[in-house]
Amino acid sequence: MWWWMGRQAERIDSGLVRLDVKAWLMSALITTALLVAFGAALAMKGTDAEAFIRYVDPAVLAIIALLLLPLPFREARESFGEILMISPSDMDAHIRSVMTDFVARHGFPEYRSYLSKAGRARFIEISVLVPPDFSLPVGEIDALRAEIGDAIGGAGPDRWLTIVFTADPVHL
Repeated sequence: MWWWMGRQAERIDSGLVRLDVKAWLMSALITTALLVAFGAALAMKGTDAEAFIRYVDPAVLAIIALLLLPLPFREARESFGEILMISPSDMDAHIRSVMTDFVARHGFPEYRSYLSKAGRARFIEISVLVPPDFSLPVGEIDALRAEIGDAIGGAGPDRWLTIVFTADPVHL
């Protein structure tokens, strides 16, 4: 079930299904560890180590718990990051790289970017400061927006991209 669900999670790109895959993996590992513990206890029966049989199950469960404990904490940290709207560092670095190059090539003085991720959705807001005497036809401004969007990549229903050109630094 773990293997099949993992393939489905990748196919539909669902964080919720990926979380369920991890739960299946943890259940499978615990079940396997218990099987090994019972096998070890059975092998110890009738030997000099028979007195330690009662410690096999708790020892194996303690080891498994210590090994599996980081998995839910990692998931919880990522989920809280999304809830608190903390943008992923790789996504933030990519946006900054694209925009630094863009403003340098076009001679704009400054930009600000705000981004967040919730599930599959990515929300990106970019404000570009332009000189007060800046004047271009709407078609050319749309071309600049398209240039930024293409450089960012990942266009589709999961990307919400807002790009504003303003001469007022207060609106950055």
